[in-house]
Amino acid sequence: MNDFSSHISKGFPRESFSESSVDASFLDRLQTIDLTLLQLQEKLKGLKAIKTIKLAQTEKRKVAKRCLDLTGKIKDLEIETGDFKVRRAQIEEDRERLTQQIQDNPSDHRALANAELALSDLAKKRDKIDYVSAQTSSQLLALQDEMNQLKRKDDQLTQALANAQMQVEQATTEMRSQVKDLHKEREGIVSQLGPTLYDSYTEAQAQFKGLAVEKLEGSKPSVCRVELQPSALASLNEDVSAIQRCPYCRRILLIQKQ
Repeated sequence: MNDFSSHISKGFPRESFSESSVDASFLDRLQTIDLTLLQLQEKLKGLKAIKTIKLAQTEKRKVAKRCLDLTGKIKDLEIETGDFKVRRAQIEEDRERLTQQIQDNPSDHRALANAELALSDLAKKRDKIDYVSAQTSSQLLALQDEMNQLKRKDDQLTQALANAQMQVEQATTEMRSQVKDLHKEREGIVSQLGPTLYDSYTEAQAQFKGLAVEKLEGSKPSVCRVELQPSALASLNEDVSAIQRCPYCRRILLIQKQ
């Protein structure tokens, strides 16, 4: 049987607490401090700014991934656009050359026919290149526009992230100061409690998820709220100790002694 179970079955040994009313006050305050520390932890987790940070970080990763993908696609389209310009320029050179041949040999009917056929073929190639080049340019402009939008979004996310981090820093600075003061007070209280009583408190705290201590309010304990039978209430009041145990939920029960 552990220490806490022993206390439950036998009651707290009165000889261990020369000032039971003072110890009861310490226990009450100790639980308040511990619950406050837990609340501060939950408050920090629930800060809207922390959610903003997580969301901004997630969105920035998505933006970075899309930008990386766009960078490759834009580079490919830029290369294609450059190739089209080179091929288009080559076609124009060939057209000028053939046109000059026609002008230089107006009486060579065979050469003239071949040149005109070649010019017709070049015109078809030029039209095809112009069509595909226009589509490629349109795709390139769309991707570049998307990239610019993503960069603006990333700037906005960066600013939102910086603002949220500043808010968290301010909140945590205030909380750290409060937590530091609470831990200092807690250490002082623990040093005043006997080891047996403190061990019982920590075991009950673990067993009852932080709500280890309750106070008798009339005929009802403050936590379990189960109304005590007259016989149980009389037994508790007859005991001179201000620190006992609840006969129902078995938490540490503090009783105000007159």
